[in-house]
Amino acid sequence: MPIQSVSTSPSTSLGALPNGFSVSELSPDALLAFWGAPFKEPDDPRRAVETALDMQAAWRREGLDHMRAVAHWGDAFVGEFGTQTRREFAVLGAEVEDTARLTGHLSPGQIGTSEALYAELSTQLEGAWSDPFSLRPGADRTTRLFQVHTLTP
Repeated sequence: MPIQSVSTSPSTSLGALPNGFSVSELSPDALLAFWGAPFKEPDDPRRAVETALDMQAAWRREGLDHMRAVAHWGDAFVGEFGTQTRREFAVLGAEVEDTARLTGHLSPGQIGTSEALYAELSTQLEGAWSDPFSLRPGADRTTRLFQVHTLTP
């Protein structure tokens, strides 16, 4: 696929998604979006999963069946970081790193939620649990991903 097609795909997909999220980082193969800043809304977890499913559908229409997305739930630092001469708007923290690690445990084309986000939406999600895995090398605790098939009303 030509690079122009890949690099325009995320912005094309984002244009049709009015789910109230902010984009922290965007590159040809990654997108970090977040909800709840500066104000949390009770439906932030649901909107995150809705957006992931909407983006999956948009990616498939564009032939990007390999894209995957994780919806995670937790606290992070959000704002402008840097110096007086170079500032960047960013989302930082362990939850952001965990989201990246979780994404690596999905197969191409899958949408998943962390156990934390699943706890917020358990009655509204249909899908299957992954096998347990360690999120960090050498960690004693394991976690699982819920592979989302559908989001019910």
